Amino acid sequence: MLRSCPVTSGSATRSIKPNMAHKVQNAVIMFAEGKTTVDRILNAAVESIVVRGCDAINLRAIAEQAAVMLSQLCCHYGDKNNLFSAVLKRIQQNYMEGLSGLCRGYDTPGEQIIDFIDYNKFLLKESPDTYRIFIEFCRFSTASQKFQAELANFPSEIASMIESRIICNGFYRRSVAGFSIAVVARIVLSASLGIALQHFLSPEIEGVWKRFDDIKAAAVKLIEEGTDGPGKR
Repeated sequence: MLRSCPVTSGSATRSIKPNMAHKVQNAVIMFAEGKTTVDRILNAAVESIVVRGCDAINLRAIAEQAAVMLSQLCCHYGDKNNLFSAVLKRIQQNYMEGLSGLCRGYDTPGEQIIDFIDYNKFLLKESPDTYRIFIEFCRFSTASQKFQAELANFPSEIASMIESRIICNGFYRRSVAGFSIAVVARIVLSASLGIALQHFLSPEIEGVWKRFDDIKAAAVKLIEEGTDGPGKR
């Protein structure tokens, strides 16, 4: 069971509630147990992508690992691009479900952004394959315009979700530099991905985790420095 994790915003310190941390923990489970043909195929595809990379994926090997006929796999997905799209959609679904539990019940948009950053940090620690697959998909997308477009929608949808939640809660903030909440969310996502890449390249460097604190300080400053007050534009 996860313990309450203290986080700091300015001079105030608060804790993530255990039930909220539990929701994040559930989000780490990328796919359901292999009860259906689709689950088994996607689980096998995830393992193959992490171990071998997208270019070395063999559909026949995935079918064998998933204990399905190659014809079944092809019937569901047809080719590698469609299979990768299905993996991406499942990752996005689970990521968004975990994120939705963190976007309620706050007094300021800065608090929501802090938990958003903690969520990304938690996933890197507890579910690093989520980042590995996304990084591998980024590399693969350079050779596939169709997949590149699908991948580009992922951060945009997350940023829109963060902004809509904050507006829904009665907040609308722009920094003195004119950044919207959605832009700040995209900055957070890009920075988190960069931290993950550095962590994979140099896992012995423990100081990499402190960089999430740097992101928090910068993001909160961007959001709260031009505050007009709750509900104002």
